[in-house]
Amino acid sequence: LKRMEARATKFGLEIEYSPYGEDLGANFIRPRRELEENPDWLNDTLHVYGVDRLSTQEIMQYFEDYSPSYILWLDDSSGNVVFSDANNARRALYNHAQAIRLPPPKPAEGEEGGAGADAPAEYDKVWRRGPDYTKSGKKYPVLVRFATTLDKKTG
Repeated sequence: LKRMEARATKFGLEIEYSPYGEDLGANFIRPRRELEENPDWLNDTLHVYGVDRLSTQEIMQYFEDYSPSYILWLDDSSGNVVFSDANNARRALYNHAQAIRLPPPKPAEGEEGGAGADAPAEYDKVWRRGPDYTKSGKKYPVLVRFATTLDKKTG
């Protein structure tokens, strides 16, 4: 990634960061559920987003190495995967999904360069990106985080 950033700088190009699946042209049916401040976490449950075109069985297979118990569908794009215990949920989150590197901050208008190139990498503190799910030759991004007590089916 550093080589790519250096090359872009050399040629005066701007790198398009799309850590949440926009790079795959994914069209999600429902918007992502953002967190309230200081949520109550469910340690044995992961919230998954981007599962619009996946079945319950496919999601269970996606996490099969971590003993998922069942999924609670919240809407067409997200659900909560409940695991047999908090350990398996934690292993699934940290071993199966990768931290999402955020794009560097853009310099303020009138500033040159800014902190972008020199700033340390920043990562999303809540969401992680799981391996893309491939179905019928098309890749779908899957985002994962711990579920909260507010991640419920609405309406």
